[in-house]
Amino acid sequence: MFDILFRNAKVIDGTGNPWFYGDVGVEGGTVAAVLPPGSTARARRVEDVDGKALCPGFVDGHSHSELPLLAGEIMDCKIMQGVTTENLGLDGMSLAPIKDGDKADWKKHLSGLAGTLDVPWTWNSFAEYLDCLQAAKPPLNVSSYVGLGTVRLSVMGMTDRPAEGHEIRAMRDLVARCMDEGARGISAGLIYPPSRYQSLEETVAVAKAAAAHGGIYDVHMRNEADAIAESVEEVIAISERSGIPAMITHFKIRGKKNWGRSAALIRRIDEARAAGIDVTMAQYPYTAGSTFLHVVIPPWYHSRGVDGLLRALREERGAIKHDLD
Repeated sequence: MFDILFRNAKVIDGTGNPWFYGDVGVEGGTVAAVLPPGSTARARRVEDVDGKALCPGFVDGHSHSELPLLAGEIMDCKIMQGVTTENLGLDGMSLAPIKDGDKADWKKHLSGLAGTLDVPWTWNSFAEYLDCLQAAKPPLNVSSYVGLGTVRLSVMGMTDRPAEGHEIRAMRDLVARCMDEGARGISAGLIYPPSRYQSLEETVAVAKAAAAHGGIYDVHMRNEADAIAESVEEVIAISERSGIPAMITHFKIRGKKNWGRSAALIRRIDEARAAGIDVTMAQYPYTAGSTFLHVVIPPWYHSRGVDGLLRALREERGAIKHDLD
């Protein structure tokens, strides 16, 4: 006897197979059986869903809920929409690995996106971060990338310059360690410092370490407006040269003068896939964007760190306005 039996459901099982009608038995909070419609199974509670869709749950593949999950929030905003898994560490900005000396600035840097919840950052390694997540007992399943911006911060700080050979080796080693400790891949936010300071060559070299561990490369491209074609080519080149599967995150085109270019860009991605390069894309279903306000400030001001950037906004406003123009 099941705890709950859902009858006459349109079952979408998440495997990619076509939907089908069936009955679904739940026991101990877990799906215990998928049965033909009209089964003779018995349950303590029976729900006739009358042909409505029933599926295991949705994955929020691009989430920035790190601090709410660590704070133990109930996350009804996700659960009531059927989200049962969240993927964190996007746009090159994971919360780990992190050195103690970098925590204060990184908290400030991420606060426009992650918020300012009073959560103690007691971790350093990626494994310790996952342990803290588990200890917080989140109400849904969680996976996380390691951010290339976070990795570069650990090795080079916010420096705006090409990485040297020993620094690239250190980043590769750090990515490999994070993959061993449970990261599902790497993410990059190529408009966000310090990830935006990474060259194609540096990214390819570091991506090889994640590829060797079965990871993927999830990337917010360097440009989503006038130079979007060049940005797509960069993603394709990274995937081809490193051997890592690449996914363009929240694929979109910004700016009215760029309307209509999507068909050609999708054809280019299809061409790359036909040539054996594993490039895919993700997209959200609304015509809006969201990011930090500080991304409009030229990158050389960010290399001073958060306090240096804020000081420049107070004391060098004329120069910043000139550089924006």
